[in-house]
Amino acid sequence: MRYLIVEKDRGLFLGSFKTISLFAKGNIFGITKAPSFDTEADAEYYIEYHLPKEERQYGVIEIKSDEKYISIIDIIKQGYGEYTHDLIEFLTMQSESIH
Repeated sequence: MRYLIVEKDRGLFLGSFKTISLFAKGNIFGITKAPSFDTEADAEYYIEYHLPKEERQYGVIEIKSDEKYISIIDIIKQGYGEYTHDLIEFLTMQSESIH
């Protein structure tokens, strides 16, 4: 099992750089995988000490995976599509048609 951070309005936590936290809503970098945590306690610790508190509603969801970075496809398959917002648009699609 792995654990992901989500926020009520912004969706899936995708990582951070310095003081900026990136979430599924407003993903300007086209990220398609979310970092996961080994335990729920690790995810809650990260929320407490590394994410801004400005009236945000963070939560932790459990994902069946052994991967550190979880694909949005796996997240959707496990019933958490409401947290992915528009991330599916960033997936590359293989075209097998002849042009």
